[in-house]
Amino acid sequence: MKIKTSLQHELTYSNKLNSLKTALMQDLLTGKVRVNKLMEKEDIEEFSKS
Repeated sequence: MKIKTSLQHELTYSNKLNSLKTALMQDLLTGKVRVNKLMEKEDIEEFSKS
C-alpha cells in the first residue's frame, strides 16, 4: 500500500512538472518572457559579438 501511494505522489509531481514546463515554453515562444532576462550579462555580451 505504501509503494502505491508513493508512486501516485511521484506521478502527480511529474505531471505538475510537465505542466510547468509546457507553460514556461509557451511563455518563451510567445515572447511573454524575454530570454535575455534569463541570461547572464557575460552570455549576452558574447552573443552580441557573434
